[in-house]
Amino acid sequence: MDFGLWSLFENQWIEERYRLVKCIGAGGNGGVFQADHVVEDRILRQVAIKLIPFDESQLDNCMSELRIATSIEHENLIELFDAGRCSLRNVNLLYMVMELASDNLETHKFKRYDENEMVDICLSISNAIAYFHNSSIVYVHRDIKPSNIVLVGRKWKLTDFGLTRRIDNNTETTTNFQGTYSYAAPEVYQGIITPASDIWALGVVMTEMITGQHPFPSNTPIELINKINNIEPFFEKSLPSPFDNIIPLCFCKDRHERITIDHIIQFLQKPECISEYYFYKARQFETGNDASRNYSKAFELYNKAAELGDDKACFRLGVIYQYGHGVTKSYENAVEWYRKAAQKGNSDAQCNLAWLYENGLGVAKDYSIAMKWYLKASESEDPDAQFNIGLLYEKGNGVNQSYKDAKEWYQKAADNGLCDAQCNLACLYENGLGVQRDYSEAKEWYQKAANQGDPDAKEKLKELTEKINMMPNV
Repeated sequence: MDFGLWSLFENQWIEERYRLVKCIGAGGNGGVFQADHVVEDRILRQVAIKLIPFDESQLDNCMSELRIATSIEHENLIELFDAGRCSLRNVNLLYMVMELASDNLETHKFKRYDENEMVDICLSISNAIAYFHNSSIVYVHRDIKPSNIVLVGRKWKLTDFGLTRRIDNNTETTTNFQGTYSYAAPEVYQGIITPASDIWALGVVMTEMITGQHPFPSNTPIELINKINNIEPFFEKSLPSPFDNIIPLCFCKDRHERITIDHIIQFLQKPECISEYYFYKARQFETGNDASRNYSKAFELYNKAAELGDDKACFRLGVIYQYGHGVTKSYENAVEWYRKAAQKGNSDAQCNLAWLYENGLGVAKDYSIAMKWYLKASESEDPDAQFNIGLLYEKGNGVNQSYKDAKEWYQKAADNGLCDAQCNLACLYENGLGVQRDYSEAKEWYQKAANQGDPDAKEKLKELTEKINMMPNV
């Protein structure tokens, strides 16, 4: 029923309580009216009333929106006051009495919002979507678009639950396309219903708010669908922070890789957390099983996190280059990334950078620089750095050879649980190097290393035990 036909219901009464003043909207499953709530010939308030036509055979389907509207409650979802059925002009109708909005986002879609306004609006709608996605009963709205984002008082709210679907296993299928083409995700055209589709639609809304343009500009529906399925989104100008990182993540073609609503809320509130998200996703791709491991994706996401200053991402890029995971092995590039992370205080990177200097890989061998970075890492109680300092002293590489200093550093690393340090410390005690010979101490440290599964420690422990058994005075 088009807008003109709906206007025929203007000035009609529902149960002598609600007078339909004027039609303010019409869609595929109903018409919306501004109405007066009247008691004793007095107007109590103005409300919005949605009318949904039905016949008896369709009643259960038409009741779906009413059931959902009566079961939800959130400050950023339109509030339902009353509902029922009526007949106007011989048409059977369900009606929903709701808050009356003063405006909607559609009328301001191409307005240039400042950053605080954009964040406020997007947070409001994201909180509403999160309520749907995170409830014990998961709902997918399926029709997020500017005309369904309305202003009530000073709050932005999500409305129109005509297509909203409850899902049980995070994904369901349907044979019919339902929604709005411009805001539909790739999987929607395949008949898949999933929360990730709401994220895509929100991404389109945010893009239009910020740039005043659709991210997939098209002249025909066929061109639009092709771009949505096959082409990356187009942004005529750079997006402001934090949207420059949030919006592209809404448009992942693979719905499983799309950002979640919880992360969107987190990044709107704390943009600095975005680098942690990139790092987390990259780590998943780097450490996944054979089916999910994707070094190129990990490399791409680590770079994004590194650009935002994440030291852990810089460190992982160093590891990727050092071992050639998905890239050509390059100690030079590993040194570069380890140095960036090390300068940010990352102890793992400091230790690995020191090791490359110690062994002359990617840089000229330089024990003094190696020692500098090992000492930096040891300030964070890094056991590998403490152990490697002990090795430098034991071997006399770049320092005066000293078993006593080696013992001191092995002790620190051993106390921090490093198996190799426990084994080396035991060896010094067994042989009286840098410390008074003490078989019981040696046996204790061999045992600790053996308990961690070190095969050398197990063998040394066995040999020492046999030696002690052959020395009754010990």
